[in-house]
Amino acid sequence: MSFELLDEKEKKILELDARKRIYDVVKNFAGCHFREIERRSKLSTGSVSYHLGYLNKNGLIKEEKEGNNI
Repeated sequence: MSFELLDEKEKKILELDARKRIYDVVKNFAGCHFREIERRSKLSTGSVSYHLGYLNKNGLIKEEKEGNNI
């Protein structure tokens, strides 16, 4: 999803730099695992976990479970 196609609520959600970095990693590397998102975003485990949950809850990304992995 292109940033230009986002509605105002979604743009507001992505104003936070950490959240935008995580969103961009997920968008550019769809299907990557949590640790890969953590490495590419250069954010701490706690930050990545929190913001992934927030993005998922607000419908900007979709979380899929694969075996024991999310």
